[in-house]
Amino acid sequence: PKDPKNKISHFFSPVFFQFGPGIFWKKHDNFKINVSPAAPRFVFVHSEFTKNGKSFGVSREEVMLFEFGASLYTYYKFNIMKNISMENIFLAYANYFNNTKGVDFDYQGTISMKVNKFFSANIYYEALYDFESLEMLQQKQSIGVGLKYAF
Repeated sequence: PKDPKNKISHFFSPVFFQFGPGIFWKKHDNFKINVSPAAPRFVFVHSEFTKNGKSFGVSREEVMLFEFGASLYTYYKFNIMKNISMENIFLAYANYFNNTKGVDFDYQGTISMKVNKFFSANIYYEALYDFESLEMLQQKQSIGVGLKYAF
């Protein structure tokens, strides 16, 4: 929005930072799973978003939210046809203490198509559900067409 009072986001606001020890299994470059049973997660937002209330799960007048839980990351890529591949990424996070309602998840799917040596196309879909942020399914889709020329 043009009015800065109605901003819904800001550069690096929110920022999600997560880490944790876990088990990583890789069958090959196109199939990987990482499970972390002890994963702290931090959410940082600009202070202007929490002046009037909770934003991105961060309480009023705060700039950071700390969560502790378990995380799961999976990656799977396969060929649909000769020049068409699909990449799938699924992330899940279960907060042990604050959120007993359910598991936050983020699914990203990309279909990549090589039309010929000059043109390619991508179809991207993302579904995100975060109990702390919005408590509703957020979705994003995009289609991209690229032109490639090598000198």
